[in-house]
Amino acid sequence: GWALRNHVEISDKIIIFSGRCSSEMMLKLGRMGISTVAAKSVPTTLSLNIARKLGITLCARMAPGSFCIYANPERIIL
Repeated sequence: GWALRNHVEISDKIIIFSGRCSSEMMLKLGRMGISTVAAKSVPTTLSLNIARKLGITLCARMAPGSFCIYANPERIIL
């Protein structure tokens, strides 16, 4: 919300969640133009399908030194 209220360009930003990213949240992020999302927990099947359809890179199971790329990995350089 802060970024939108302050007119910050967000298409080149990564949104980080401490929990699971729901399908509703994925739809909102897609409308906002977010290209990359990282979450601590495994995504739901529906949020994963939405991320794939909207072209959002979705990383999850974030832990020190490791993570999994679930959707659209082309933005991530390992």
